[in-house]
Amino acid sequence: MGYRLLHTGFVCLFGSVILVLCSGCGSTGVTSSAASPSPAPTTNISGTLAPAIKAAGATITLSGASTATTTADANGNYSFGGLSAGNYVVTPSKTGLTFSPGSQSVTLNGTSNTSVNFTASAPLQSISITASSSSIAKGSTAQFTAIGTFSDGTTQDLTSSAGWSSSNPAVASMSAGGLSTGVGAGSSIITASQNGIASNSVTLIVTVAAVTLQSITINAANSSIAKGTTDQFTATGIFSDGSTQNLTGSVTWASSSAAATITTGGLLTGAPLCSRSRLMGRMLPSPKEPPSSLRRPEHLATAARRT
Repeated sequence: MGYRLLHTGFVCLFGSVILVLCSGCGSTGVTSSAASPSPAPTTNISGTLAPAIKAAGATITLSGASTATTTADANGNYSFGGLSAGNYVVTPSKTGLTFSPGSQSVTLNGTSNTSVNFTASAPLQSISITASSSSIAKGSTAQFTAIGTFSDGTTQDLTSSAGWSSSNPAVASMSAGGLSTGVGAGSSIITASQNGIASNSVTLIVTVAAVTLQSITINAANSSIAKGTTDQFTATGIFSDGSTQNLTGSVTWASSSAAATITTGGLLTGAPLCSRSRLMGRMLPSPKEPPSSLRRPEHLATAARRT
């Protein structure tokens, strides 16, 4: 009998221990109501580099709260995604290009995306000019052309936008658009410039063709003079280029009659009455005219250029 009581007591004690352990296990983590934390919101920074033909392939660097790099696509677009709130700086770069602005600061504090755009340009590096002719005649023209080369290797015709200059405007003048006109005999150095960049120099030679005397026209102030008086003749030369020149002092003067004499400078003098009979025959249109008035037809006085 004593044995049985002992055995029963052991069993009850053991059962109590198991119950307690199971109750402890059942209350651990089963009835907890604590919530899991929410993830932090993220935003994007994106933009476009224009023009795309120049900016495509440019590298865009992100610095600040986090760092990253990306490349602009064929349309000049780029994007940085999954960014947390904070301050950032976006900087584009590509060899041969200058971006405006050079970089931009961005502050992210919400869930919306931010657009950051840039404009790319290639600085002018050099200008090369050429001419349609290196030598022109006076009064003719030569067309100059200016080609600009930029830092990205591209070229552009700058003829109409560049500033043109001539070192000797008395020889060759320059107009907007690169047109040079020959003004006088000699040579002039032609250059072009734009945005502080000067071109190479081209020497333009202007020639003047030799002109020849084609004819001489003589005129007098009066068509008739009295004996002993004078009349001043002038001689005008007309040349092959259409120009004229006063030749009064350089031509050789001659009178066809002794009724009038003419000096080296073209001054005609009516002869005395002793020459009346000859004057009447060559110079007087009518016997009714008084002898004291000597008439001078144009053909009686001539001039020839002295050589």
